[in-house]
Amino acid sequence: MDIGLKADKKGVYEFIYTEKITQYNVTTFEQDRSSRISSGKINLSAPGWYNFTSLIPAYEYGYYYFYFYLMNAVTKEEFYWGSYLIYPDTLCKYNDTTKPAITPVDDFTYEYGKDNNIINWNVSDINPGNYSIYENGVKILGDKWNIQIPDTIISVNVDNLSFGSNNITIVVTDMQGNSAYDTVFITVVDILKPFITNPLDITYEYGNKGNSITWSGSDQTPKNYIVYIDSIKQNESNWFNNTPIIIDVDGLNVGIYNYTIVIFDDFTNSISDTVLVTVIAKKEISSSQSTTSNVSSSTMPDTSSSTLLEDKDTTPGFLNGFYFTIIFFPIVLCAIIIRIKRVTTKRDN
Repeated sequence: MDIGLKADKKGVYEFIYTEKITQYNVTTFEQDRSSRISSGKINLSAPGWYNFTSLIPAYEYGYYYFYFYLMNAVTKEEFYWGSYLIYPDTLCKYNDTTKPAITPVDDFTYEYGKDNNIINWNVSDINPGNYSIYENGVKILGDKWNIQIPDTIISVNVDNLSFGSNNITIVVTDMQGNSAYDTVFITVVDILKPFITNPLDITYEYGNKGNSITWSGSDQTPKNYIVYIDSIKQNESNWFNNTPIIIDVDGLNVGIYNYTIVIFDDFTNSISDTVLVTVIAKKEISSSQSTTSNVSSSTMPDTSSSTLLEDKDTTPGFLNGFYFTIIFFPIVLCAIIIRIKRVTTKRDN
């Protein structure tokens, strides 16, 4: 490991460094002056920059801050100093045979179509390296393990997996080649029934046309449907989301019919609906009702004709009385004469 420090004067110096600091938020040298360690005296022949190599003893692999400076051995003056983050590969080799630690994640099941299915692994090692994630044996993700945070969480979203059983495996490796893994088995299921509309029952008159039942269904994995008439299978076909399923119910005889549909998805989840179709006879007028109607019609006065005659009669009323007197007066007079003669004859006798 090379560390460059500057000496302002020639002379005898001490290369000073602090003990390892594991707190990454340390910002001032004063906090660790008490832990300073001298690596011995060094005679620098002239002012300037010097590289100091391997003056730090080997530590176990980890992440540490060290503070460095030069101090004049006679005057105790301190010259250029700085902090340095020591990476594992800059120190002398350390015999690391410990595998990284992974907190196992339980297997789980989720409903197809649900979001935010996430696996979180908590992993740790004193010398993190890389990780890889595999879905059913195929690598889907790989990256470096965060070197500044030895204990961390590695997450992966597992939405949209295939139906059935799946496995997600993580393999973590440290910088010395030690590795560990964890596998999570995930089962994707579909346990929700499809949805289907509920059309109203139908009644129509025998012989009428244009009668039908319209159903519509929805599901994440639609498959097929079966239509039964009075429990007898009549029709089977595939169905699609929000696409009408239209069943013609024309041509039935008078009676009541039970139309039932059952729709299925890919996982045999199903739902049914029933519509009653009632066919009634045509409405006809009976012969007795027809006769009564005709008789009633013949006995009714023809008000329209009389009204028409009345409208046409423009003769004054006094002439109508005159005509009546001329016609009936002789008849009345003859009747009176005959009556008088009969009375006279009876007296003579």
